Amino acid sequence: MFNFLKKYKEKKEMKEKVERTSKLNKIKEFFEVGKKPRGKFEDFISDFRDHSLIMLIIGKRGSGKTALGMRFIEIANMFKKKIYIMGFDNSKTPTWMKKTTSIEEIPNDSVVLVDEAGISFSARSSMKKANKELSSLLSIARHKNLSLIFITQSSAMLDVNVLRLADILLFKEPSLLQSKFERKGLQDMFNKVGKSFDKLEGKKEYFYIISDDFEGLVKTSLPSFWNESISKSFSKK
Repeated sequence: MFNFLKKYKEKKEMKEKVERTSKLNKIKEFFEVGKKPRGKFEDFISDFRDHSLIMLIIGKRGSGKTALGMRFIEIANMFKKKIYIMGFDNSKTPTWMKKTTSIEEIPNDSVVLVDEAGISFSARSSMKKANKELSSLLSIARHKNLSLIFITQSSAMLDVNVLRLADILLFKEPSLLQSKFERKGLQDMFNKVGKSFDKLEGKKEYFYIISDDFEGLVKTSLPSFWNESISKSFSKK
């Protein structure tokens, strides 16, 4: 009996390992890694799969920030994560995405996407209820196994707590003068990232990752469910 259970457990673990590897390989097909990156891109994706992370997507207006955020939400769904989105009331999104207006409603083991984060969590309104809720959420995010993805045009618009606790920075194409108006800690990064975009064609398809596991330029396409109502969700408000 003991040997039977042991073999059953080993077989189950092997099957799960094969499934994880297969899924990881499928997800890697969504991306094209640029030349001379630091680290392995699969380690970056594995980290996104296995850990609660705070991610910041930043870049100029119209650079494809929302599409990139939705691409990572699509990947999180493939990893069977619970998905919550904030700020998409007027958008047509898949039913597996749950829309919410309150951080308090978000359960454990979820991935949360907040588009135009500066609107809801402005640095100018740090004493407002939303920012108090955000500060509380950030402090317990890892205990609840939450991954938080914030999208904004400028880090100066975000509450400083988001920046202090960010694990991963995802840069879309910056504007010409963006580095001059960013928070001091990000200015050098923007100067470096900006040079990576200078000679690219089809710049909306690219983003630059800075994380512990990986740094480099990566290309991706639109998520499978993309539609114009998502990209224009704020213009309709």
